Amino acid sequence: MTAPQQKTRKITARDEDYKPFELRLWHGISLDVWLRLMRGRWGKVSPRRYPLLTTITLISAATLVKKGLVQAIYGRRLAQVRIEPDPVFILGHFRSGTTWLHETLAADPAFCGPSSMACFHPDGFLLGRGLSRAIMALLAPKKRPMDNVTVDQDSMQEDEVGLLMSGGPTPYQSLLLPCEPEDSFPPPTTGQMTSDQADEFRRIWMGFLRKLQFCHPGKRLLLKSPLHTVRVDEIVRLFPNAKFIHIVRDPYNIFVSNRKTMSSMLVSQGLQDRIPTDEVLQELGLANFVRFHDQFDETKRVIPSENLVTIRYEDLRVDVPGTIRGVYDKLKLGNFDDVADIYEKKAEQARTYKTNTFGIDADVVEVVDTHWHQYFEQYGYLKAADRPGGVA
Repeated sequence: MTAPQQKTRKITARDEDYKPFELRLWHGISLDVWLRLMRGRWGKVSPRRYPLLTTITLISAATLVKKGLVQAIYGRRLAQVRIEPDPVFILGHFRSGTTWLHETLAADPAFCGPSSMACFHPDGFLLGRGLSRAIMALLAPKKRPMDNVTVDQDSMQEDEVGLLMSGGPTPYQSLLLPCEPEDSFPPPTTGQMTSDQADEFRRIWMGFLRKLQFCHPGKRLLLKSPLHTVRVDEIVRLFPNAKFIHIVRDPYNIFVSNRKTMSSMLVSQGLQDRIPTDEVLQELGLANFVRFHDQFDETKRVIPSENLVTIRYEDLRVDVPGTIRGVYDKLKLGNFDDVADIYEKKAEQARTYKTNTFGIDADVVEVVDTHWHQYFEQYGYLKAADRPGGVA
């Protein structure tokens, strides 16, 4: 993200209420993937992170054994799995409501999705699930670092984490060493990759999706990753009849929530005891947001119009059943009346959930207005000066 000697601040994992022995993302990785990820990086780990580095490496060796057993036991069957019907993908920038929408739609029993267990332990979760669940229940954090969303073994998770932990190319690798130069963001489309890189992405990602489908035969995969928003050309190539739900949100709220998220994830998951300053993270966030949506606008034309719907986070907050009904009708996901009661219950749960609140001061309004003006126009959000009540 930035050179180690430039504009960084000292941190500890306790800054985000992480305890020394709580599991991190990397504890589910297998040794072969871990060694590739750490190649040339061992010397950049902060000494205070050596105990964490040691536990990750030791556990990864055990995971490598499980990976081999999974391949021996399930490999032939996994290779024959067909992913059908084509999945439903939730798109949207980080902190735009993708997680909430994912969990809401997952209430429909016709859908299946990646659990936290599957994503954090993709190479070994098919074996020893009882023991793995017990360890995760004991040592995993109970909520995400950036918000009030609870996490357990069965929580819906984004398949980007499964891609990361399987060794696939993803910008999430930059969480490992926060003070190193940032990986490409947004990630390149497969058309921008070398043929070897594109083949690697498809092999690893599709291999993970086959495991999910294997565990849920006959159900439709419901997948969420903000980074899929800039991969829609590849997704349509692999799944021509995939359905896409794009969620947008008030840009002021995206900005303040994303700023918190970036810091929280680097503090909790990094192997260095410094991270970029808030000023640096803000500059990166502003620029990345624009590049992210430019890439989406360039590639989304490959999606057939009947397979893409855009909704507002704010509309979903006000009317869960009505908004989801519109999604079902547009994408032809089935008879909504059959599951209407389920979404009525989700609406009741949503009313009791407390979202994090952040101050939106004049400085935030100024930078967001300046850098993200196209998003306001494209998705119909008024700028603060044009809102009768200002911004909350």
